[in-house]
Amino acid sequence: MGERATISDWYFSQRFSGGDAFSPHWTASDLDARIAAASLEDAMKNIHSYGMAEARYVDHAIARHAKDSINNRVGIVWGSERPWIEVLLARHGAKQVVTVEYGRIKVDEHPVISATTPNQLAAMMLTHHRSFDFAATFSSLEHSGLGRYGDSLNPYGDIEAAVQTWC
Repeated sequence: MGERATISDWYFSQRFSGGDAFSPHWTASDLDARIAAASLEDAMKNIHSYGMAEARYVDHAIARHAKDSINNRVGIVWGSERPWIEVLLARHGAKQVVTVEYGRIKVDEHPVISATTPNQLAAMMLTHHRSFDFAATFSSLEHSGLGRYGDSLNPYGDIEAAVQTWC
């Protein structure tokens, strides 16, 4: 480019914190149908943003760890606009999956999948300590600290989010 760089304004602001999430209502009937779907393609139809290749990859990774780390265990999912990872975890036998998202998600009464916000989770942990057997995320932690979702700018935001998950 002749030692020149093109400069353009390109900024995302998708602040859901304090409001409803991107996909604010997950119905029990939809979740049940996806969990029971005969094929991965049917389970993932219209709920993932990354394509079937990525869904297959994540499904394969979950399957590899299901017996020892997921089946009949309680897990947490960090960041989820749509419940695709939650559905995959439930399909592989997770006992319970709690999604933590900046925006509020209403999940109809469901035996496996529920959702909360970071503030609600922190308040609950102060009064009723809860532990999780596994954590899952896909394309979420690396956004922490970039300000896109109303969070403060922080060059170590992704590392701090990973440490918070460990705690």
